Amino acid sequence: MPETRARTDTPWNSLPWMLLDLARQRPVRPMLRYWRDGAWRSVTWGEFALRVANVAAGLRAHGIMPGDRVLLVSESRPEFNIADAALMAIGAVTVPTYTTNMPADHAHILNDSGARAAIVSTTALAERVLTGAAQAEGLDLLICMEPAPALPPGT
Repeated sequence: MPETRARTDTPWNSLPWMLLDLARQRPVRPMLRYWRDGAWRSVTWGEFALRVANVAAGLRAHGIMPGDRVLLVSESRPEFNIADAALMAIGAVTVPTYTTNMPADHAHILNDSGARAAIVSTTALAERVLTGAAQAEGLDLLICMEPAPALPPGT
């Protein structure tokens, strides 16, 4: 039977390297469990690593570089962990904020942190961040974890 425990004799250079190494060792084992739509669901280590890699590639494709600060506004959910790990994997700096923040709070945090992008979990949070960004130095990119509602024709 293959070894399923993490090797403690191998130092990892970073948290993303540790996560990817553990995903290689145990790709089908559950990594995250969460409650959604009335049932417990799982994300395996392999699924987590693939999603982190995909989000990291998307962030890089949109110009997020090592050292860039990115606002992360989300409840506790798998997508938060995936986005945070993807930001770490590309060397960006996560700027976590509360989901209860008002637009003025987001404006202050955007100005103070120098964040040029934001990842939010819902369209309601996207609206608050965008309102705050209008009062701040600006925001180059906003990513919403949930699909945005359809816009009326002609908008």
